[in-house]
Amino acid sequence: MDKVSWRLDNAVITVSLPPTDAEWAAEGTRGLRHVPPTHEGRGPEPLPLPETEGTSPVQLGAMGTGL
Repeated sequence: MDKVSWRLDNAVITVSLPPTDAEWAAEGTRGLRHVPPTHEGRGPEPLPLPETEGTSPVQLGAMGTGL
C-alpha cells in the first residue's frame, strides 16, 4: 500500500492508497498534488437568535403529538 503524508502546522495528514490497476491511478501517490486550502480559520459569527416568549412543557408536548 502506498502512503503519502503532508505536514500542516502541527498536524500530519497521511493517505494510504491500495494497489489498483485503474488508469487514473497509474502514478500511485506521485499523481497526488497539494491543493491549498480555500478557507482558513472561522467565518463570521452567526447572528443571535431573536428573543421569544418561553414555551411551557405542556405546549412542547402538544407540539410533539400533533394536537
